[in-house]
Amino acid sequence: IMQLIREIPGVICNEPPGAFYIFPDVKAYFEKTTPTGELICNADDLAMYLLHTAHVSVVTGKAFGEANCIRISFANNTENIEKGLKKMKDAFSALK
Repeated sequence: IMQLIREIPGVICNEPPGAFYIFPDVKAYFEKTTPTGELICNADDLAMYLLHTAHVSVVTGKAFGEANCIRISFANNTENIEKGLKKMKDAFSALK
C-alpha cells in the first residue's frame, strides 16, 4: 500500500509501524476544483469527492486531530486495495 500511495503526486504519508490503515496528508489537493466545478476546501470535501467520484470511502482526519489528512483502511484483500487506490489516483488527477 505504501508503494501505491507514494505514486499519487502531492500525497505525503509516513509508513505506519504496524496498523491496518494509513493516514496520508492530502492538503496538496485543497483549493483544487473538481471536474464539475466544486472547490475542495478541506479533507471533508475531499472525502466526499472520493466517495461520489471514485466510489471509495475514506475517513477525514479531522476526527483524529489531523485536519489535513484522510484515513485509509487496508483491512481488505490486495486486489480491492489496489483497485481503490487506482480509483483515488485517477480522481486526484482530475482535480485542477
